[in-house]
Amino acid sequence: MSVTAISQGRPGPGDQGRSAVLAAAAKTFAGRGYAGSSMDDIADELGATKGRVYHYYRSKARVLEDILLLGARTLREAVEPVAGRPGLDPAARLEEMAVEHALVLMRQNDVQAVTLHTIHLVTGRASEPGEANPFRYIVEARDAYEELWRAVMADGVATGAFDAPDPDLAVRAVLGALNWSTVWYRPSAHDTDDRTRRLAEGLASYAVRGVLRHGD
Repeated sequence: MSVTAISQGRPGPGDQGRSAVLAAAAKTFAGRGYAGSSMDDIADELGATKGRVYHYYRSKARVLEDILLLGARTLREAVEPVAGRPGLDPAARLEEMAVEHALVLMRQNDVQAVTLHTIHLVTGRASEPGEANPFRYIVEARDAYEELWRAVMADGVATGAFDAPDPDLAVRAVLGALNWSTVWYRPSAHDTDDRTRRLAEGLASYAVRGVLRHGD
């Protein structure tokens, strides 16, 4: 499996049963933590028997693997087109990338919360005994995604748009500010697309402002 394959992710379009299991699992893991969740808990959240969960996944680790794949794929699909869009100066590009990143975190809240707060727990383990660690590809996909941000940051430093002596640290600071929304933001029945976008734009503005070069 390659980083490209990871970025395509699973489940495929139209695989509603598997998608429903993943949604239930993401909500369960986000609420209880991965270690504190069981296949029974996922089935309870799904409102189905445990057999239905096992129909799609033979272990909790396999479920987590697909959640991480889905989270990585969705972020890259949203942000990569902005990173490569012509005609944007580095500051505008970085802010638009930040908006798209924040929108994914808010619209796919449970999946992204699990992805961000669980990946460090699984990067050294295999999903099944005797298997190679599949999570290494997710780490590679994450690193490739962060490289999109590092490239824009380096471009902004080179052109004088950003005051970031350590571009890698600056990227981590920007992403850290955005990713923290998975802790405090929870979707509600009062959310609208406009409200969510305003929140994302405001968060992106605050996150990016710290690296902008201001007048000396």
